[in-house]
Amino acid sequence: YSGCSKTTFANAFSLPYDVVIHHTRFNDLPFEHRQLPWVKLRVPHDATLKSLCLQFFTTVDRMLGDTQFLKEAQRADSVAAMALVMSSVCDRVAVGTIFIDEVQNLRSAKNGHAEIVLNFLSEIIESAGISLLIAGTPAVQEVIARSVRNIRKATSGGDNWFGLLNVADGEWEAFAECYWGYQLVQKKLTLTK
Repeated sequence: YSGCSKTTFANAFSLPYDVVIHHTRFNDLPFEHRQLPWVKLRVPHDATLKSLCLQFFTTVDRMLGDTQFLKEAQRADSVAAMALVMSSVCDRVAVGTIFIDEVQNLRSAKNGHAEIVLNFLSEIIESAGISLLIAGTPAVQEVIARSVRNIRKATSGGDNWFGLLNVADGEWEAFAECYWGYQLVQKKLTLTK
């Protein structure tokens, strides 16, 4: 749901993983390699595959302090070629997980483009062997439900759906009573209606 801290949770969760690991040795032999356990992206406003790919390359380059991969991607003559470069980059820097926020924005994609993006993400998962974590508002269901294949791919590792608390059944009151003790204020007040 909008404003329920999905992005804040993902940012806090990813803190230990949002790093660049510099490997210098393997089995007592010199081995220079950089690894990215976590790459965070956000579905761009235009919901295009090209924008998402360019954002990936820009993010990876920023994390590595380089411009190598964006330049390589810009030389690609098509989005399909850029997707191959993206898969190659995932292999070369050992990307572990790609987190994509605001996936519901794909619903604004025209002419079945959202399904193309989701198919592309499925291919990246399989070809590069990475994990994909997506977050979005309930509108994401509209996007993923367009394709049975993508439902299977998007939920193959499990999914969580956080629905609204039911006021009539007392869920909200139970939550408020439990959560109330965790106030981060100097002067705690009692819970009232």
